Formats: sequence, C-alpha cells, structure tokens
Amino acid sequence: MYTPAPLSFPALRGGGLSSAPIGGNGRNRFGERLLGKHVLIVEDEALLALELELAFADEGAEIVGPALSLSHGVMLVESTPQIDCAVLDVDLGGRDVFPIAHALEKRSIPFVFHTAHARASTLSTLFPRSETVVKPARPEDLVIRLARLML
Repeated sequence: MYTPAPLSFPALRGGGLSSAPIGGNGRNRFGERLLGKHVLIVEDEALLALELELAFADEGAEIVGPALSLSHGVMLVESTPQIDCAVLDVDLGGRDVFPIAHALEKRSIPFVFHTAHARASTLSTLFPRSETVVKPARPEDLVIRLARLML
C-alpha cells in the first residue's frame, strides 16, 4: 500500500533552516521547539490558521483546532483537557477573543495575542501574563514566543 511522505512547508516559516537553540541549554532546536506541546490556534482567517498549523506541526506541536470563531474556540478550551499554550487572534469576525483569554488564564495556560488591530499596551494591561505579536508576522516569530512562554 502506498503511503505518501509527510509534507513540510519551510517557506511558510519565512526563512531558512536555523538550528539555533532557544535558551542556552542546547534543547529546543529547529523542528522540535514545540515538541509534544498541545497548541491551541484561534484565528478567523482560514489561510493564516492553516499556515500557523503547518508551522507549529513542523516544530512538533499537537494542534488543537484551529478555531475559526469565538464559539468554536470557547468549546475547544472547555472540552480539551490538555492545552499547553495558545495563539489568539484578537478580532474574530468583529468579536473580541477575551472570553477565551480569560478561560486560558483561569487554567494558567500561556498565550500570545496575534493581532493587527489591538494595541499591545492595552492587551498587556488586561492580560499581564500574555504576549503580543503584531500582524503581519512570520510564523517563526510565533514559534519563538510560544517556546519562550513555556520555558
């Protein structure tokens, strides 16, 4: 029986192959920086959600979602026992992602806001343990932020 090889999309990561570790301990090299981590993606732009899903999976992550709406994201947070970190688009079709962010905070799950609309200072005031990456950003930038949040 024919089994196709797994696909990899290095161009989606926005760059070449870097083996530089995150931190100084030699762990978390390219291709394994999110190894075994369950990453929730909440993003209403389907192509961007797919791009993030592929980039995170290439880094070893188990993907939760992606959730393309607020209601789907809330359902995933409520029904998924293991989420290690999350990427949240702030504006989901005109609705803010804050109910999901609050639910993640209650579970002490770190997350990164990925937004083109909100101010980082406003988000950090509302959610002091979060980080913000402004769109457009390379998926690699989000991988780095997520990996650092989980150190």
